[in-house]
Amino acid sequence: MRNIVYFAAPTRYLFEWCSGKTPRSEDKIRKKIRTVILEFWIKSWLIYSIIANVMLNMIPNPDPSARAWMILFFILVSASRINEIIYTFTRDTVGRLRGERINLVGAKRADRIVYLGLSYVEVSLQFSIIIFMTQILYKIYGKQAFEGINSAWDATYLSIMTITTTGYGDVHPCNNFAKMISMCEALSGFLLLGLALAVYLSTETEESCSKSNKQKDT
Repeated sequence: MRNIVYFAAPTRYLFEWCSGKTPRSEDKIRKKIRTVILEFWIKSWLIYSIIANVMLNMIPNPDPSARAWMILFFILVSASRINEIIYTFTRDTVGRLRGERINLVGAKRADRIVYLGLSYVEVSLQFSIIIFMTQILYKIYGKQAFEGINSAWDATYLSIMTITTTGYGDVHPCNNFAKMISMCEALSGFLLLGLALAVYLSTETEESCSKSNKQKDT
């Protein structure tokens, strides 16, 4: 299972490698260091996705002369990061609901909702990179993957409309691969919102259980 995760999300392996370099000291110190690494990791990827979208917006039209391997590289990086976010928060949330001490993200319960919110924004930006790069890749071969995508801003617009399931129909996918991207983004958005709700409900359940246990002890 771990090998499959590393194959689908190599950035997850990079995060575990970085967090695994923490000193083998007391648990509290180790958790604090891991939390700092996690916060830096999430914010760095969010900043990267914002900067990437801003820089791509400087390209007026998809450039058919771009190298295919460079486009595929950006697509794979964004896909890896999206898979990492989905895997990390799903495993952590399910583990907490089962009462397991997984603590994958190494953060407090209240921070998880904040991290999920930031990840929700990042996922939409990462998908906008995938959408725009896919459009450029199809332009190289004289085709188009999305109708109405002429700039990175159009890709960002489509991504936000898709993840929020708004969709006005003015920009839409044209082939099965583009439709698959849109479906994956819509499902990712639903899943992240569901995980945020699950984290909130698990927090409320734990607090109510702890209060009832204290009342029984008294």
